[in-house]
Amino acid sequence: MSTWDIATRRPTRSPVRRLLGYDERTPGPLCRRELPGPKVVCIIELGPPLGVFEHGRPEPSRFRGGFVAGVDDRSTLTAHDGWQRGIQIDLSPMAVRDLFGVAMHELTRTIVDLDALLPAKLRSLPEELQGLPSWEARFDRVERWLAGRLSVRAADPRVVCALACIEDTGGNVDVAALCGQLGVSRAHLARLFREHVGVTPKLYARLVRFDRLTTRLAGGTEALAPLAADLGYYDQAHLARDVRAFAQMTPTELGAHVAGGPLAM
Repeated sequence: MSTWDIATRRPTRSPVRRLLGYDERTPGPLCRRELPGPKVVCIIELGPPLGVFEHGRPEPSRFRGGFVAGVDDRSTLTAHDGWQRGIQIDLSPMAVRDLFGVAMHELTRTIVDLDALLPAKLRSLPEELQGLPSWEARFDRVERWLAGRLSVRAADPRVVCALACIEDTGGNVDVAALCGQLGVSRAHLARLFREHVGVTPKLYARLVRFDRLTTRLAGGTEALAPLAADLGYYDQAHLARDVRAFAQMTPTELGAHVAGGPLAM
């Protein structure tokens, strides 16, 4: 039987979308499919390094101390030997340049060792967090780190506006109309998104819509045809194609997956 110790905190800074502390223990090795979404995921390991099956590699990579996974449009398999413990920080792509000093496209569809992105004075952060007595103390320390980096520079207001529009509409946005609203060409908006988001506006919108879909499916059983219409898919077949492309499963399998535990999403 699996056991969980889960802690969450509402982030105090808007580019940070979720702070999650977790300690999972299972009777034996466990493999899990992690779904893509409109976010960057930073994992700080407080236990044995999680195995991550990077695309195209038959053996898992392990990152002592943690890793950062950029925006991706494919699911990723992870595995542990019966225990994992750490802190997950879900970030807006807009946070990456301030936090790690790299353009977002350098992390797209990529997993990078956290140690390679942190300045030298912060590379002991995982060990420091391990030594703290509670999840609340660890969250306090993580938020101090984030606050010290995320206030460095102002984000590009055009990208901020575009992301807000895409997210507020659940991914149902006309990119040409969005360009007109922002006063930029499609080519220029694509360049801005490559730098600050890592994927095109259209793909980001699809990921936002898919993220809404996983949330709705996790909330209970819904008929797929009206759900597809409500979320802005052309029809149920369109929904099923996106699920297959992003999650490599059927909508029914996706519903069972996102209902499967605290870390299923």
